[in-house]
Amino acid sequence: MNTETILASALSLVVGAVVAYIVSIGKVKNLQVEREKEADEIIKKAKDKAHEIKKEAKRDAKEIISEERTLLEKEYQKKTQSLHDQERGLTKKEVALDQKIEAKDREMDQLKDKERELENEKRSAIAEKERLKLRYEEISEKLEKVAAMTKEEAKEQLISVMEEEAKVDAAKRIRVVED
Repeated sequence: MNTETILASALSLVVGAVVAYIVSIGKVKNLQVEREKEADEIIKKAKDKAHEIKKEAKRDAKEIISEERTLLEKEYQKKTQSLHDQERGLTKKEVALDQKIEAKDREMDQLKDKERELENEKRSAIAEKERLKLRYEEISEKLEKVAAMTKEEAKEQLISVMEEEAKVDAAKRIRVVED
């Protein structure tokens, strides 16, 4: 074999190795690009899935919030209604108590009026008693005088006393009618 053949074979071998190396590097690069594309696609799918899960979670959260808000509003309305009912009940009780207080005040006023009336009647009765006592003493004195009088003098004196008593009785009746 000659040197040229050996050199040509060696050169072919080196060129074949370099070409094989370049081709394998290209394949590795293509494989690496494919792997990167696959990785990018997996990442994109994962991001899309995460975005979808996030959207679903937001929708679920909004739904839960809406349900909770509805429940809270219903509970608030019930409590508000209960407070209004209690307020109406208290107002009714307050009105009833005010009416009772007014009735008791009227009763107290009536009792005070009666008390004043009785006090006035008591004073009048005491004054009348004193007047009658004086009148009795006066009559007693007159009777003692009458015992010493004639029949005619006694008759005139008796008529005078009766007229006086009639005037007193008439005055009493007029006072009763006026009251």
